[in-house]
Amino acid sequence: LYLYLYRYIEHRTNKPTIQHLKNTHTMPITKPQANSKTVFVTVGTTLFDPLIEAICTPSFLHKLISHGYTHVIIQYGKGSMPPIATLSNSNSDPEQNNSHSHSQSILQGFYPTNDTSLGSIHWQVYPFKPSLEQDVKNADLILSHAGAGSIMEGLSHCHSRNTSTTTNTTIHHNHNDNDNTTPTHNDNTTTPHNNDKKMVVVINDGLMDNHQMELAEALAKRGYLMMLTAPIILLENDCRVVGDIASFRPRDFLGGDAASFGNLLDSFMGFAKTV
Repeated sequence: LYLYLYRYIEHRTNKPTIQHLKNTHTMPITKPQANSKTVFVTVGTTLFDPLIEAICTPSFLHKLISHGYTHVIIQYGKGSMPPIATLSNSNSDPEQNNSHSHSQSILQGFYPTNDTSLGSIHWQVYPFKPSLEQDVKNADLILSHAGAGSIMEGLSHCHSRNTSTTTNTTIHHNHNDNDNTTPTHNDNTTTPHNNDKKMVVVINDGLMDNHQMELAEALAKRGYLMMLTAPIILLENDCRVVGDIASFRPRDFLGGDAASFGNLLDSFMGFAKTV
């Protein structure tokens, strides 16, 4: 039902339903390079500090680095400034170093580890942006709260990335010493790959009546995403979940048919059909 409502709103308004968040003070930021590997953490417009705090724990950051992640971007919503901003070397604008400007700024820096073989991870934090689409699109791993809009947007971008990646990797050349032939396509374009874009939804177990868990649970059972029932799971058993994420092979989420539910609801509400 969440999916169809989501698609219906898009259909009626002709606008994407990704959170339209308030404007931020912009500053030059370091963009991930082609060979980088990025984690994007989002809580939308909510308050979900336990998730942000778990992500910023040194043990979790070290585990991300050990699995090849080079960038972590955190959208922390209405919550407190992420701890990583105080643990690391920041290259934010000095004029923004007060509580009022923090609520409107994009801060970034590097979190170093004591292990020189691991190196460091580049971080970027901000409370809100007019659109999260670019960060969702560029991420290799999305760690999200259980908001329906965030889930649907994340899975849509996972589908776009993974479909493109799978199609490219199933093109092969029939080659021998005497002949170069035209590339042919393997029909198997749905097999997951190790470098798939993935989504992990973390449930806010501090909420009394978390109806959003139902959507995440249904999608997790179908293999489209991973669901964690609490932020603390990120830190259990030496952050073993990072390895579990690496081995997770998501199914391709094709989404729902916006037109069918929209037509049904239009008919029920008595809306005139538009051509």
